[in-house]
Amino acid sequence: MVWSVAGAVWMTVLAASMWCADAAEPDPAVLAVHVRSTSGEPVAARIFIVGTAKNESLQSLSDRNGDARFVVPDGRYWVRAEAPGFQRVREAINIERGTTRDVSIELAPLQEIGRSQSRIVSSVRSSSPDSIARKISPNLADALNSVAGVAAIGTDTGLGLRVALGGEDESLTQFSFGGAPLPASAAALAINTDLVQTVQIDQSREAVQFVGLAPTARPVWGGRLRSGSYGSALNSASFQDTFGSVGVAMLHTLRAAESPLNGTVYLDSSGASYRHVGALHTTGDYLKLTGPVGSWAGSGLVTSSHVLASPIATYFAGAVPFGTGPGERTETTARNPVFALNGAVASTSLAVTYAEFVNLSHDWQVPRLAPGAAFPFDLRERSTVRTYSASAERGLNSDLILDGGWQFFNESTAGNVSGTAERVDRHVDEMTLGLRRADRETGTWRAEYKGGRVDGRPYGEIVASARRRIGRRLSLDVTTSAGTIAQQGSDVRTVRGWLEPYAVAVDCADGTIVAEGPGEAAATPRRFRIFGSAGWTGPGVHLGASAWYTRMQNQLLTGALVPLRANDPSVPVGYIDALVAAAGSSLNCGPGRNYTVFARRDVGGVASTNTGFTLTASLDRGRDHAEAALEIVSARLDAMNTALRDPLSLYTVGGQLPGVPRIRGTVSYDRTLGTRSEMLASIHYEGSNNRYNLPPFVTTSVGVSRVLRPSLSLTFVAGNLFNDYAGSFVSPRYALPVRTAGGSTRRGVAAPLPPLRISAQLDIRLAR
Repeated sequence: MVWSVAGAVWMTVLAASMWCADAAEPDPAVLAVHVRSTSGEPVAARIFIVGTAKNESLQSLSDRNGDARFVVPDGRYWVRAEAPGFQRVREAINIERGTTRDVSIELAPLQEIGRSQSRIVSSVRSSSPDSIARKISPNLADALNSVAGVAAIGTDTGLGLRVALGGEDESLTQFSFGGAPLPASAAALAINTDLVQTVQIDQSREAVQFVGLAPTARPVWGGRLRSGSYGSALNSASFQDTFGSVGVAMLHTLRAAESPLNGTVYLDSSGASYRHVGALHTTGDYLKLTGPVGSWAGSGLVTSSHVLASPIATYFAGAVPFGTGPGERTETTARNPVFALNGAVASTSLAVTYAEFVNLSHDWQVPRLAPGAAFPFDLRERSTVRTYSASAERGLNSDLILDGGWQFFNESTAGNVSGTAERVDRHVDEMTLGLRRADRETGTWRAEYKGGRVDGRPYGEIVASARRRIGRRLSLDVTTSAGTIAQQGSDVRTVRGWLEPYAVAVDCADGTIVAEGPGEAAATPRRFRIFGSAGWTGPGVHLGASAWYTRMQNQLLTGALVPLRANDPSVPVGYIDALVAAAGSSLNCGPGRNYTVFARRDVGGVASTNTGFTLTASLDRGRDHAEAALEIVSARLDAMNTALRDPLSLYTVGGQLPGVPRIRGTVSYDRTLGTRSEMLASIHYEGSNNRYNLPPFVTTSVGVSRVLRPSLSLTFVAGNLFNDYAGSFVSPRYALPVRTAGGSTRRGVAAPLPPLRISAQLDIRLAR
């Protein structure tokens, strides 16, 4: 177990405080507002809830009884109620997580203006720290993959996360962190998933929201010690409190791992041998301050992360880790400040945010033990994403609310590869205008126009959504959209350009070489999409179903494998010959072999049709809690540009897109044993055509947790219990044959699953 000085100090303080504190529940808080006249009669008023992050600013009409309920994170809020003919009332409150806070507001005289509910939120699912998936998973990406309709790809370092919803391209997902919007490229580079507390997923709007730790009304100390194999070690310490009107939340994390190859002697392709020694350290720090700014609420959030790997086990094709001899180091630093200001002017709610996501990476290999390659290999990159956003809401009458927003992304990436510098700048300017109606008896609907420019290309889309409640148990949601949308490619592949010949993956057995090359930066595809969901809730039972249809033209396909030919005008002269020569001499694959050369790049001009549905169910019966999810997806390629029209292409018109399995499913079970023990189990199935290029597989994870005292619990978890398809290197061993557009088959390579992971976790949560 690896420790940092800060982590050790945190945990010492926590251990010393255990005797005087009780456990705090990590559940969301419920705010119940009751509006009455001075004579005690209910008042139908407009209620404003103003928090310290953009997503925490809400407004709604109370019902006929003058009541309204809001589910909010814990923290400090300002509650304001107003109605025509009444004097406004504004009150500051604190609310603790896991509690229901009742706020009574008196207005005079009585005048009913209508009745309503809050805004539409359809088909939203979340992954919170107390969910089964989070308890049993070593990282956030693994936990999200058990959520129906969600495919998440994380990193071994814990820094960066890509999320694809409903089998669609990952670049279509909209992200936000701390209430501030950010593009998918920033989430893939700069978000430390160990600092994320809760993830809210709205598949109907293709949105993923990362939520961090929030201040609390009373002091809360938290700590986690996890020790385990293959990167499952994670230590963290946190503190939350409010001092006067200023709220504070702090979190420090340390993820550490030793390479599973340590101690093994390898013969490098140059003829030299070395003993593998590698380790990974990822530290993260999170600080959030909230407080009043005049009559407004403000918050400032800063995260900082640092990754050092020297070297860690990475996937490589072939029998030995080619090119990772002594001296290789990678270092990455990420900084994410987010500032939000929320308030109300007259009957208008306002929110303004500024955020910056910076990723600095340095990858150097001295020496690369591959003859014929240029030395040294030194890659330096800096990616900066600045986002500005503003939004406003205004009630027009008793039922209608008008809202609008503006957001601007300024994305800049600069790279220097072995002395060759390159820079890419991108801009997205977007405005939205929406109108929604909320009525308790007839349901809710919303219409929105969203448009702007991405790198100077105009786009615009109309979105309409509606929700209907039938009786007390059944609800129906529908969202449809049509128009053009903004889509951005990958910064890294654009800035690096065509990488050095030796920085590739080579499979000698199958005669395949894969490099990375520049692709298209952005696109404005035309899209028609409809998404529907239904939910039924009964005593201890919840059943859900959702279905979608998406048709896109002129789409950008990110990370596509493109066959390279010598006559390709976009490929540097002699580049393909250099790749083949490096494979023959440096990897000892043997001279005179025929190689198929691919480049991983972003390709535009693609048309696709995506359809699918999910079924979810949860059951609560006393000590037992069970969850099940099934996802079936068809991601069909309808048309493609000339870059993919090749007999060796892995893409075929009418065929399923690579890396999108047709069937995925998860079953989880949680049983309470007595008053202090808990048993956890999860089974995940992934069909063929998965991103690992493995046959259909099932992974099983089990765990057991024991409450040692109200503030202390111990958990043991075993992941991939039966060690299915486990390994350390990409290889042809488990790979499925892949059919090309020309009718031939290629075996290719498969990425193995992490081996059996066994970890022990100690959780401490102290509250006064």
